[in-house]
Amino acid sequence: MAKKKNRKKELKRQQKLNIKVISEEEAAWTEALAHKPVFVERRRIQNFDEQHTAIIQYADEHGDYPDVQEISHQLRNGTFIWNPDHELFRKAMHTPNKYKRNNLLKQVLELNPDYFAAEFHLFASEVEDFDLPTFEKVLEFEALVLSKWKTNRYNDWNYFESRPVLTALLFLIEYYMGEGCYHKALELVDLYLSKRPERFPPNFVFCMLSLYHMTGQEIKVERFYQEALNKGKCDDTVLVHAVIAAFLRGKLEEARKLFAKLAEMNTEAIAFFAAKDWYFQVFEIEEQEFYYPNSNESLMASLYPLFDFLEKNIILTEFLSNEAKKLGGKEHITIPYGLEEGLAELADLFSLMGEPEMKGIRMDYARIFLDNGISTSADFKDWTEKEVLALKGIGPVTVKKLKENGIKFNKAN
Repeated sequence: MAKKKNRKKELKRQQKLNIKVISEEEAAWTEALAHKPVFVERRRIQNFDEQHTAIIQYADEHGDYPDVQEISHQLRNGTFIWNPDHELFRKAMHTPNKYKRNNLLKQVLELNPDYFAAEFHLFASEVEDFDLPTFEKVLEFEALVLSKWKTNRYNDWNYFESRPVLTALLFLIEYYMGEGCYHKALELVDLYLSKRPERFPPNFVFCMLSLYHMTGQEIKVERFYQEALNKGKCDDTVLVHAVIAAFLRGKLEEARKLFAKLAEMNTEAIAFFAAKDWYFQVFEIEEQEFYYPNSNESLMASLYPLFDFLEKNIILTEFLSNEAKKLGGKEHITIPYGLEEGLAELADLFSLMGEPEMKGIRMDYARIFLDNGISTSADFKDWTEKEVLALKGIGPVTVKKLKENGIKFNKAN
């Protein structure tokens, strides 16, 4: 059973690696046709942006901006000649095997020690468990990221050369958030905002607003919402945080009005929030490569960094559910396609998490076990320690904790 699930998971991963990430130029055309998707980048293995990299390489070599159509033609025909470091990095980003990928990244750095994207991916692949040695490595990496960012003159997401550094910066923010180091995450958020960027990295706003909730800074959420409103750039992903901020400040009538506005803006919001234990659904965004505004997926993406907070704030989640039911009426609510299956999977996850042998084990690690056929603590008896350690994301600290909790592994050689 476990092997079958592993093959399915690997197939999904291969499919993700082959998904096309559109260029800025192509995005402009699709936007004109009203078909522009908003991409959600949650993978640590990112696609190699061929067109942008090729343009930068050409400009560096010739000191002139190239003919974009000619570059695109060469890329389609496979006639563009990559610099050796770009060619190796490109190959690494399409290599699913971690060890082979890391060897390629090391070769990139041997050719070009300043190739930060390779250095970042190599670092990210080694950050698995949260312990003191790892935390010290993360702090050292943060110093490197900030140094590289300063070298780039603190450019924002509009500048392609800055994107690997800003992606690493967002990785650090999410890492600190995930481990409860909220004020470390806020330091980086405030530093980025102090540079007055024209464009934020993907998911930055969601992390920022979630952090404000976690640290009781609801006024900042309301201020950001108002600024977005004044600029005509407010969408459902910002509005849902404004609803939460108003509720947490005790402004119930305002929260109700904002929720009604959200339901008007996003026609899927009522069904989403009216579903039983709706906040479990935010995990499903992990399987999405892109989403469209004003959809179930846009709500999931916006609330994803806030999951632990929502799980603990039952009054808040009940308020959102009640408002959805009042506006939609129970008899008119339909469960979105795939939601019931997703909730069933999450029920299995929380059943496993509730067992005493899983005390102190993070939810994302429990999900890895569940994805590989370990649905109860008793299932570990069919696995050796070596087999569990071979699961991507599971390290020796986690195995040690399981043993301390009384888990018995298979002793077979």
